[in-house]
Amino acid sequence: MMVKNRLKKNDGYSMIEISLAMGIFAIGLLAIASMQISSRMGGRSAADSTEAAVVAMDKLEQLMALDYDDESGNNLNDNTGDGESGLSNSTVGTADYNETDSSGKYTILWNVAVNVPISGAKTIRVIVQWSKMAKATGTQGQPGTIFIDSIKAQNI
Repeated sequence: MMVKNRLKKNDGYSMIEISLAMGIFAIGLLAIASMQISSRMGGRSAADSTEAAVVAMDKLEQLMALDYDDESGNNLNDNTGDGESGLSNSTVGTADYNETDSSGKYTILWNVAVNVPISGAKTIRVIVQWSKMAKATGTQGQPGTIFIDSIKAQNI
């Protein structure tokens, strides 16, 4: 009887191969987690911008609904007297008017230029500002800003 001497066949993977595969897998998972965090922050930023645009439009609609010569709250006068050059004033101290929305998240500023672009018209710029979250640290970052312009004509 002839006995065949067979070499023992090694089935399976070595520890080095398993460690290398697990390391590559872990790096892939970290990359996916990082993308997920960035995606969530981008989504939050988009939601804040959209909400700020809605706040700006709401304020602009309120102002446009007022009479041209509204004196009740002086909301449609150029309080600072700086005309067209003052439309871009974007701080609480320099804007014609300011308020905070009901949530306290957004600062709403608006400036009025009388007789701009023509006599008998008022240009109204509504500016909404909020604090963005810094991507790397999750702390307060640079402020976000949205502005919307409209022209209100004097009714004759």
